[in-house]
Amino acid sequence: MIETINGDRANIAIQYSSGHMLVGLGLETILVDHPGAHFVHAIYNSKADRVKIGQLFAERMDELGLDLPDISSLPPECNSLDLWFDQLGRLILDSVANSSNREGIWTNLDRPATNRLIRLLRKARDLSFGRDE
Repeated sequence: MIETINGDRANIAIQYSSGHMLVGLGLETILVDHPGAHFVHAIYNSKADRVKIGQLFAERMDELGLDLPDISSLPPECNSLDLWFDQLGRLILDSVANSSNREGIWTNLDRPATNRLIRLLRKARDLSFGRDE
């Protein structure tokens, strides 16, 4: 599964799966040479919007007599229909925007590196914005 945090100049993508024992960390550049791509993502890239896009696409497929995969046949990381619609919506947005959530610089972190990243982000958050707790 890949989840994205949208920034002003680049997006941070986190890829994870219980079976891989690694956490993927990506820095995805915003495609400034494709201003429409950024505009589309800026407006429609919330999880709720992606789920709705996936649902609307599924409804159109049904109207055309095409079948969606049975949820029991989905990979383990897609354990809910909303999650599946979210991922489908992301693929549709990426196709419309002519972008990919796999463009950019990627690295994999093991457990100790992931823990260090979390501690460092908490420290940075607390010093920049104050503690949440």
